[in-house]
Amino acid sequence: MEFKDVLNRYMERTGCSARDLAERSGLSTATISRYRSGDRVPEADSRQLENLAKGIAAIAAEKKIREMEEEAVRQALSEQAQGPGIEIEKLRLNFDTLLKTLSVSVSDLARFLSYDPSYLSRIRKGQRKLSDPQKFTADAFLKLDAKTEGTRRSILSSLPLYTADDALVFQVLRDNRVSEKNQIRIMEHIAFQRELTEEILSHDSIFEAYPNFSKDEFAQYPMTLSLAGAFYEEDIVYTYEQYREHLEMMKRFSQMHKNYHIEENKSPAFRHIQILIHEGSWAIVSKEKTPAIHFVIRHPKMREAMENITMPIVEGEEYK
Repeated sequence: MEFKDVLNRYMERTGCSARDLAERSGLSTATISRYRSGDRVPEADSRQLENLAKGIAAIAAEKKIREMEEEAVRQALSEQAQGPGIEIEKLRLNFDTLLKTLSVSVSDLARFLSYDPSYLSRIRKGQRKLSDPQKFTADAFLKLDAKTEGTRRSILSSLPLYTADDALVFQVLRDNRVSEKNQIRIMEHIAFQRELTEEILSHDSIFEAYPNFSKDEFAQYPMTLSLAGAFYEEDIVYTYEQYREHLEMMKRFSQMHKNYHIEENKSPAFRHIQILIHEGSWAIVSKEKTPAIHFVIRHPKMREAMENITMPIVEGEEYK
């Protein structure tokens, strides 16, 4: 969870607007709006964060909302705030490592991502901060990788969202009471995944092993939407009927794309772990259930071991 998520939740719980909080905290509405969007994050020990906590606590007290005292609010906000200069330096180092690992120039990356090269150069030099560095770095890696040759294979714990119709996804999101703002964010992520998939399928094959659950199995372990790549911090679950409908859509997608191959995984090893492999390049092990975690494996021997993994592997009950 990010700072903006904590702040927005407090504002939703108190039912206050940016203007209301500005009046109580002494900060400008523009500053609060930037905090809410993630464009800016205050430092953990800053006056701005302290004033935010005071403002939220004051509004909560006026509305007689319990368990929202100033110290508790300040602590919750501080845990997601940044330390002085740490976040932007970490971003600079990670971004520089990404470019060197992929052997790509700033100008090439800018062309692939439709960014201004000077903007990316400032990020690399630590002169500019991104509002969502995790997503930017992941998207940059995946978009560049989609253009490279090599067969892709996946062992899935959920169904790929790029094979689902938008109408079905929207229905699942509405059933889970996902906000309109987050619906847009999720649909943008799915559109990006479709773009990557179409790019890969234009020159290589994708093989995916999918879980096929009975109604009883599904009731015991309901499937969640595959949103680890979007770094979405809440689980969104299918109904069994929605899961079966999506499965049929996945089969139709395979019929429409000659390079897209699917097979039923009759012995699913994991409920919330999936493995993505770009043969000869990397393997990614991802935890789908929140919080999302991704391990990128590039070491030749470890990658080869993942490429030759044999199922079934029995997962302990505590990890399901």
